[in-house]
Amino acid sequence: MTKGPNLYAFRDVDALAKALRTYILHCQKAGLDRHGTFKIGVSGGSLPNTLAKALLAPASDDPADVLQFDKWHIFFADERAVPLDHADSNYRLVKEELLDKIPEELGKPASIRLTSSILMMWTNWPTNIKRPSWLLLPPKTASDCQSSTSYS
Repeated sequence: MTKGPNLYAFRDVDALAKALRTYILHCQKAGLDRHGTFKIGVSGGSLPNTLAKALLAPASDDPADVLQFDKWHIFFADERAVPLDHADSNYRLVKEELLDKIPEELGKPASIRLTSSILMMWTNWPTNIKRPSWLLLPPKTASDCQSSTSYS
């Protein structure tokens, strides 16, 4: 018999952010211990703001409370088919809320990955035609697009 999912409730976003930091630090340690990297999937909505609140908070005196962003690989769980700097882009939201605010001494994520079909669409779609938000084009060949991008 498998165990059902866990459901947590928090009194407010500050309590959620504190618990989220603890959880992410635990997962970061497990990833680093097993693979030397930490991979995390990020979505949009209110998550980027809550992540920023959790991860940009001052570290405690606990030696385990150290974020190692330079070993992080960030993936997007539900990026929208809009340009990276568009108001509806989850990438833009994560960049503005979290990535741009990470202090230099904590390092920058090792990689930020977007799906290749979305990257190809952003780079190859004619600029004089409005991009439909529902359109996802598969890459013509693997070399037609890149599988990662930097956020600078």
